[in-house]
Amino acid sequence: MDNGAAVHAWSSQDVNPRGRYDAWVDQLNSTFGYWRASQTPAGDFDATIRARSLGSLNVISCQCDPCGGERKGGDIVRETDPQERLIIQLVEAGQEHMKLGAQEAILHPGDIFIWDNTQTMQFTVLERLSKVSVALPLNRLKDWLPQSWRNLPRCIKSGEPGSDLLAGYVRSLVRIDHSNNPMRYDALVDAAVAMIVASQSGTPEQISHKGAQLDTVKAKIRQRLQDPDLTLEAIAVANRISLRYLHWLFEGSGQTAWQFISTERLAGCKRDLANPAFAGSSVFEIGLRWGFGNAAHFSRKFKAHAKLSPSEFRSLSMTK
Repeated sequence: MDNGAAVHAWSSQDVNPRGRYDAWVDQLNSTFGYWRASQTPAGDFDATIRARSLGSLNVISCQCDPCGGERKGGDIVRETDPQERLIIQLVEAGQEHMKLGAQEAILHPGDIFIWDNTQTMQFTVLERLSKVSVALPLNRLKDWLPQSWRNLPRCIKSGEPGSDLLAGYVRSLVRIDHSNNPMRYDALVDAAVAMIVASQSGTPEQISHKGAQLDTVKAKIRQRLQDPDLTLEAIAVANRISLRYLHWLFEGSGQTAWQFISTERLAGCKRDLANPAFAGSSVFEIGLRWGFGNAAHFSRKFKAHAKLSPSEFRSLSMTK
């Protein structure tokens, strides 16, 4: 449990007026990764940044006059910090144009834009901006959405499903006195990613993608049902997904991943028990063939599933 937070505060008012914008660009680079200024504002420039590190989370409050910046492929390579980051940005006042890859939006108060430091990006502050950003490890999102994280819709407009929940989360991280309320920041990272995924999970495209992935995982599980050493961890590794993502795939399917395995194994046992070709095999040998290593456990599971013991089911099947 983290007992405090490292704080960094900066104001352009502490810099000579002639060097304020250059100093601001330096602050962007040290706070958000390497940025190239795309426009130089006319006249005086005013901006402030307050950043707080909470474990692997960074909470950044920022106010700035109109300005702009971009990150191209070569700029991403120049990062001094190689860690891949995901940034949840909530606009509190002003307007900003954001473009990440092919996705772009004009943000107004209450809007959220989710970007990451692995892709080309542009931003233009259209009127004095006040925003709060939460940066966290990108790999947590990749754990949840290993195939589709890059194409996740990045703009959540105020009033859309999930926007109030995610905005409340961002604002709460600013308000909490972390020095007197130590928290499990790793759990807060997972909560943020869960809210991002939840805000998008109702789209037809994602539902279709999730269903296709689930079908693929089920097909691979069926190929290994007779392996007594089959585990959920092994299934996740074979499908190149995290264990958490495996559980998420089965959400809403009516079964957990392990319930699916058990049901499929029992269905295989029923087919073999009713098949005359296996008449010479004992009940336990059939259970063992389908991954049940304990006779008593197999008998209990089978009876709970079929309402008959394996022997009773076999006898009844053979008389039909």
